[in-house]
Amino acid sequence: MSLRARLALFIALTVAVAVIAQSLIGYARYHQLARDDLSRDLNEYLIGIADKLSHKPPDGEDNLKLHFEGSRIPHEDTNTRARLMQGKTVVFNFDNSYPTTQTNWAFSSLPLPGLGQDYRLEGAINLREYQALEARYRGSVILTVPLMAGLGALLAWMLSASALAPLENMIQTASKVAASGNLQERVPKAPGGGELEHLGIAFNKMLERLQSFRERETIFVRYAAHELRTPLAAMKTQFDAQENGWVSESEALTSARNQVERMTRLSQALLVLAREERVEMTNFDLGKLALEIAAKYGANFMGAKQLTITGNSILLGRALENLLENVKRHAPNASAGVKLETRGSNIILSVEDNGTGLSVTALEHATEAFFHSDTSSGSGLGLAVVKRISDSHNGTLKLENLKPAGLKVSLELPQSA
Repeated sequence: MSLRARLALFIALTVAVAVIAQSLIGYARYHQLARDDLSRDLNEYLIGIADKLSHKPPDGEDNLKLHFEGSRIPHEDTNTRARLMQGKTVVFNFDNSYPTTQTNWAFSSLPLPGLGQDYRLEGAINLREYQALEARYRGSVILTVPLMAGLGALLAWMLSASALAPLENMIQTASKVAASGNLQERVPKAPGGGELEHLGIAFNKMLERLQSFRERETIFVRYAAHELRTPLAAMKTQFDAQENGWVSESEALTSARNQVERMTRLSQALLVLAREERVEMTNFDLGKLALEIAAKYGANFMGAKQLTITGNSILLGRALENLLENVKRHAPNASAGVKLETRGSNIILSVEDNGTGLSVTALEHATEAFFHSDTSSGSGLGLAVVKRISDSHNGTLKLENLKPAGLKVSLELPQSA
């Protein structure tokens, strides 16, 4: 069953329940008021007779009959009956044909202590007219419930077409994407705003993100395959040369080890690039970490040797190592220095060298994945990885040439990422 049909059925059931509930409440109220009115009319009739019987009647059967006949209240209501009782004995019927069964009648009793012990008036009122009105009321309810439910379902069916149009557009868009794989499809904007418009916007953002992931994946796989093919080809060449006796076994193994290390660094960089932006953050001592890495690469260290930051120590350590490895790879004869300082609420971690620096074009594109300058021999991922790590910590990465020579790469991070 479609959502539109379910909505129409739901509205029909809701209307039916509402009409039935209202009818039951109205019926109960009507029943109570009608019964109260009937009881009041009957009691008033009995009280009117009792007022004429306020004193004891004279002796003698004929005198009693005349007395009670004079107590009769003339009226046109043929639905009311009354009789005078003493205990279980009927003394006098004020109306003909006093009912002997309780079917279709309501009864009441009024004590008459002024006439003597055990005297009372009993009255009855016919319920046929009241029951006929109740029957007509029930008939109208039976007719109204399906009529109103059907009308509600029809209105829901008609109005839901436009109300559910955004959802139908979303279903059609999702079906097209599933069938064609084209992530450029978009859901049209829903008129009138509301939840469905927000759902459509969220759906389009999801498609945009999926499209971005696919495009990034395509570029990522293409360049990664290219970069991995180079060291594998170099290893094969060295092994072929060793088999032919052109190089020694130790030379081939040394070359293979170098290529394996290169692929290791490449795979680590690829894993960082493949990360989502969300990373696990903890408090750690960035000063201690930077001092240890600088000593590992033989770089001078300047600045705070103890400085707490909220971030990911593994990723920030990887970023600093990438910067120092870049110096070692691209400026092997240059010296490098690591500096850690604070500026306001931010922390600046920078690496400087006295090498040849970068060209204007290289400065502009150096942080792009797989970018190679004219003098570059690496994978082209080092600075791209540092840029990704910086972004994941809400930081900024800045590259600038130094005078008279050298390059400075600064990673500016908020103290609480």
